Amino acid sequence: MNVTPENIEHVLRENDVCGEPDLLSLHVDGMDFWIWKALSAFRPRVVIADVQTIWGADASVTVPYRSDFAKEFVDGFGVYCGASLPAMVKLARSKDYRLVGAQRYGFNAVFVRNDVGVGVLPEVQPEDCFHHPFVAWTRETFLSSVADREWVQV
Repeated sequence: MNVTPENIEHVLRENDVCGEPDLLSLHVDGMDFWIWKALSAFRPRVVIADVQTIWGADASVTVPYRSDFAKEFVDGFGVYCGASLPAMVKLARSKDYRLVGAQRYGFNAVFVRNDVGVGVLPEVQPEDCFHHPFVAWTRETFLSSVADREWVQV
């Protein structure tokens, strides 16, 4: 079964996930933004979300929602898929979460609900998550090949 914005809450209920799970990992290479946006009955304490590093911290964009979306690869890298980190930060803030960091290559961002670990896990800015040379390389190598594709400003 494919996980979609239309069925995410059903899938979670069918798998005995309660309203406040500790962790939700969103890594579906495409509709991550739209799936998280669709969640309303479930409020995980921590969300780890796949983000599109080719945009760096400059653009708040995501691929448009399509039920038949298929990511596109260039040289083995999924480059037309997902959402930029700034787009995910905006969505997170609207859901009462804050960005607390990302793994070293920047493509897995960590968000914590604002009522959890406030004194221990401070909010960081998107640009703080993009110091590894891999991020600059992905942007230089791949952005021009998909920048003219359809991206939704959020």
